[in-house]
Amino acid sequence: MAAFNLFLIKNLKKLGQTCLAILICFGLLLLICFPSFDAKVRKIKQLEAKQILLALITNQNYQLKHYNKFTPKLENLYRGIAQGTRNYQYKMKVESEQVLFEVSANLPRIKSYSGALFTVKIESSVVRVGGICQSDDPTSIPPTPILPPSPGSKEIRCPAGSQLIEAMQFADESD
Repeated sequence: MAAFNLFLIKNLKKLGQTCLAILICFGLLLLICFPSFDAKVRKIKQLEAKQILLALITNQNYQLKHYNKFTPKLENLYRGIAQGTRNYQYKMKVESEQVLFEVSANLPRIKSYSGALFTVKIESSVVRVGGICQSDDPTSIPPTPILPPSPGSKEIRCPAGSQLIEAMQFADESD
């Protein structure tokens, strides 16, 4: 028994050093991998906002096409979105010829978005154009105001500090 205790005392120091070395290696591995993992997590969170905003614009277009008016309630376009999600808050402003959406980030280090659907006259026809603007940098403030297309254009205009990431044009084809 005394021999075992002596063996344990002699090797305990080496075991501690080995465990410490393993922990240091694991910590370095985490430091190397974390930025890549963090970037992927942020992209997934931002994808949520883009997909929901795309659905809101598309569903609002459907409302206008089939009921000849925009719906004033977010809940009519996407169930449960009026309360927001863990990552984003959603707002909508309806006017006679346009609908504006604001998507504000609830978390740091993710981007905010805005979207719009405009009814515009191009040449002799009336068309519906939409789009999504993404803030250039992570922020909780959505890029506003989104402007309707310039005369003769079919692309919405994003404000400074943001970029157009999705342009849409809706036709009056049968659904």
